[in-house]
Amino acid sequence: MNAIAAWIPSFVKWVIETSFMATVMAILILAIRMVLKHRLPIKWQYGMWFVLMARMILPWAPESGMSMYNMFPFLERQTPVAIMNPVQDISGGLPPMQTLSPPNREANDASEIPSNIGIPTLDLVMFILWAAGSLALLGTMLKANRDYGRRLGKAQPMPAESDLVRLLDRCKDELGIRRRVPLLVSAEVDGPSLYGLVRPRILLPAHSPETFGSKELRYIFLHELVHLKRKDIAANVMMTALLLVQWFNPILWYAYRKMREDQELSCDAAAISHIGAGEVQDYGYTIVKLLERNVSRPVPLLAATKFSPKLPQLKRRVTMIATFKKHSIKWTAAGFVLILLLVSVSLTNARAEEANPALMRELAEMEQANAPLLEAVDPAVRGQVEDTIREVMTDLGMALPLKRAEHVPNSNQWFLEFEGDGTGMTSLWVNDETGKFENASIGIDLSQDRLEAALMHQYEQALKKQGYAKQADISVHRVIDNMLENGPYQVQTNITDANTQVVFLDGKVIQFIADGS
Repeated sequence: MNAIAAWIPSFVKWVIETSFMATVMAILILAIRMVLKHRLPIKWQYGMWFVLMARMILPWAPESGMSMYNMFPFLERQTPVAIMNPVQDISGGLPPMQTLSPPNREANDASEIPSNIGIPTLDLVMFILWAAGSLALLGTMLKANRDYGRRLGKAQPMPAESDLVRLLDRCKDELGIRRRVPLLVSAEVDGPSLYGLVRPRILLPAHSPETFGSKELRYIFLHELVHLKRKDIAANVMMTALLLVQWFNPILWYAYRKMREDQELSCDAAAISHIGAGEVQDYGYTIVKLLERNVSRPVPLLAATKFSPKLPQLKRRVTMIATFKKHSIKWTAAGFVLILLLVSVSLTNARAEEANPALMRELAEMEQANAPLLEAVDPAVRGQVEDTIREVMTDLGMALPLKRAEHVPNSNQWFLEFEGDGTGMTSLWVNDETGKFENASIGIDLSQDRLEAALMHQYEQALKKQGYAKQADISVHRVIDNMLENGPYQVQTNITDANTQVVFLDGKVIQFIADGS
């Protein structure tokens, strides 16, 4: 349960932040499309949506000063705490692990680090609502696709000797496609489409052989085979899966609709490049003829490519076909550069706050002072031990001098004790074979000027939200301890004034205590 308690808030936070960043990026892409319109080749307009998908799926991205998310200071900018090794029992007469609490403070639940963290109510409610919506949407889509697949199961592929299949084979040869692509003609289909992720098939309405001539059918086949060659179905399935996570975001659903439009227009452009210049108008007439007959409500198919018959989309499509021309090298290069710029500003995260120079100097001086006490540590792991100490002290916000280093062979650990201020234990355990963190119990008081700017901002916002003003005289106590049996250490910061106490856990407010509450 502890692992779930730690995972759910982090997951909710990731979903919300990813949704916000993807929304900003979708708006940027829509603005670029609006400004450049027909100047930017449609293949590059379509390509921008793949950058959006990458943004929606990335669990982590490098920090950069070029990131457009630097404009949003409320986004998380701190590097996540690394997952540490499991906690091990400490023996051999050394100080036992215990929860730290600063002396001379009123006892309350927030002043200590609990040994078992519950899931915050808001996070739990949001997770339940998210899961219910995601599962409901998934069930609806799977049912629609299952029913559609069952109806298609009654249709048999056209025989290889039929004229339609021979025409399809010639179109495959034009595009260099070698795989077998069955052709199905069915009354269940209201418009041509490519269907199936694993075993793609081209579907035609039952009226197609009578409605369209061989030239028109060639255009239709070229269009659907371009979808196949570019693996557009896989792109649609991927985007749909991402929207199952972001189902609550209407802007991303709108972006998906625009992506499908660009997909069809890009496919038109690729198909037109394989026909003669004099046939472009005939291709456009074929598209209009198709969409005039395709007036039914589209089915939410996961593994299909199909264009919306709505008038605005039809007008844009016909306009693109009517004005089709091969873009100059200049605009092709501009599209490539635009994609690179989009990647650099959107697939990077906001740069973390600059390290405190004073703390960095303290850490350097601390390492020099600690060197004699660490001489007994195996040189092969001593560097890692120093890195572990530096990481912990950076999170603590103060460089504590090392007072004692003692080997504990029966637990394969080094016990490191530091000089503190008497407000809590100052103990750290590292593995004697790897030098990596295993356990900690460290608690100290900090001066206000050592608090991170982002944390102070959150503190002031928490006071304001509760109707309090920031006091000049505040006290700060910070604790580093293992809170989960098999998880990382976490950092608790208590900021107290005469009337309130605000408790932070890993830089986030978890409790607000007012005088008398």
